[in-house]
Amino acid sequence: MQGESVNLTCKIIEGLPKPQLSWYKNDVLLPGEVNTTLLLANVTDIDEGWYTCKAQNAGGDGEATVHIIIKSKLMTHN
Repeated sequence: MQGESVNLTCKIIEGLPKPQLSWYKNDVLLPGEVNTTLLLANVTDIDEGWYTCKAQNAGGDGEATVHIIIKSKLMTHN
């Protein structure tokens, strides 16, 4: 819902060396977002899109993508 927070988590089971994480929105790198959790606070229509977490190390890489849709809060009159 618009105005709420969304917490995205990228689960990594294991990896040696420890995998490096990157977050992308609509295939565009989100600079500085390198943690397993991505917090979207006070979301609006601008936050809609495809979010991808990419993990990579010398052994290879993996990724997961989720589509975020923001719904507007409905106003009701009594």
